[in-house]
Amino acid sequence: DFRSVAERASCPVFLLAGVIDPVVATWPVLRWLRKHCRAFRGHRIIWPADHTVLATEPAKSVEQIEKWILESRPRF
Repeated sequence: DFRSVAERASCPVFLLAGVIDPVVATWPVLRWLRKHCRAFRGHRIIWPADHTVLATEPAKSVEQIEKWILESRPRF
């Protein structure tokens, strides 16, 4: 149970999910993150990926992760 970790997170937290996920209930998790995780910064649900979104849609996943990294970098 990682809820306490998410509640205390100080680094940016993102949700990357496939549209078909029999393991994680994406919509309830997304609602919970929005309500309880101060570090939550965004989400992306990728079609037609499944639970292993990095393996089933690697190009779309990498594109989104790179975007989040660039947006999250500190600006000096």
